[in-house]
Amino acid sequence: MVSIEKNNMFGNISLKELMDATYVASTNFQVRAFYEAKDEILKTGKYSEQEFFYILDAMIDAETERKIVLERLQGKNPLFLSEIASEITEFPPENVIRDVIYLMAQGYVEEHVEVKTKMITKKIKGEEKQVEVKEYFYRYQAKDLPNDFMENYFEPVSIVFDAGACCQCGWCSAICPVNAIMVDADNLEIDDDSCMKCGLCFSVCPRSFSIDQANEAIKKLDKELKWSDKIGAYFNTYSGSTKKEEIIKVRQDGGVVTTIAEYLLSKKLVDAVIAVQHSKELWKPEPVIIDDVKDLYKTGGTKYANSPSLTIIDQCKKYEKIAFVGVPCMMKALEKGTLYPSGLPFFKNIKYRIGLFCMESFPYDQIINLTKEQFNKDINELTKMNIGGGKFII
Repeated sequence: MVSIEKNNMFGNISLKELMDATYVASTNFQVRAFYEAKDEILKTGKYSEQEFFYILDAMIDAETERKIVLERLQGKNPLFLSEIASEITEFPPENVIRDVIYLMAQGYVEEHVEVKTKMITKKIKGEEKQVEVKEYFYRYQAKDLPNDFMENYFEPVSIVFDAGACCQCGWCSAICPVNAIMVDADNLEIDDDSCMKCGLCFSVCPRSFSIDQANEAIKKLDKELKWSDKIGAYFNTYSGSTKKEEIIKVRQDGGVVTTIAEYLLSKKLVDAVIAVQHSKELWKPEPVIIDDVKDLYKTGGTKYANSPSLTIIDQCKKYEKIAFVGVPCMMKALEKGTLYPSGLPFFKNIKYRIGLFCMESFPYDQIINLTKEQFNKDINELTKMNIGGGKFII
């Protein structure tokens, strides 16, 4: 239910407008599907009754807010996200930005893209050259909708897998309220009999609708952050190498990630770390929950086969604080899950997210074939793999 007092989020909205927006929000297909599947969700056991209503209330609040934002957008010319956030002052700017992108996914808002070209000086192989680059400018505007308009229905996330866009992160499997989604390193399957068609999996999928523009606009609100078109938002950049002998033995390059994870565990800043280690099949990784430092060293080094690490997030609910180590697509999934559909995270115990650089990962069978066909080596003979300078090295 909408809480007028909670965070005073609707304090500047008239009661009539709030009630009208809440009524429209209550007809949202995700809200209805989630509410109507309450018995099945509680029976599955992934979410308690308290957590169920926490999520449902947050979904209704967010959907109510979106409908008010949409009303404010009516009749306006296309605007940048930053301009919209500065004009709609009833809600925090990050909420407004988040809402506009979701309204676009729902079919209420359209995106206008303007492309400009400019010449810049760039050093190529030691020689300065003039290079033409393109700049993209994104503006957003509420659509003029017909009376019989129906908002977009989010299909189950199998539509992403079938399109060949799935990154096998496993986030959809972790958040599915009825455990209808099975994700492994190479496949994604949905139990149609269990699936409640709520679209939550599509909302949080890093490969469904893009959050790139929202992420950039929100991060740029924080004046303490710097911004790079190549790496995004950051406070500062450093390079480093571990001094820990145990980690030097197993590291891929500098061993920094394993060292950070060891520090968090040993100082009890987290109760567990989710990482990846070799399974019984060498070079076929599997996600693992580490709550003892001595087991952490098994996770050192890069594994280039897919590992759906986010599938086990829901198994960590007994821990008060966890750290997650993952590749960029997984970081984007977690980021998206904090924005949509409600703006509140599904799992509140993720305190640290440690991102890894990633050039590419492969299905395990492709790794086997690659080492055999390109290097004439059995995968069990290998002690290390690396990608550098555009080359795959063993």
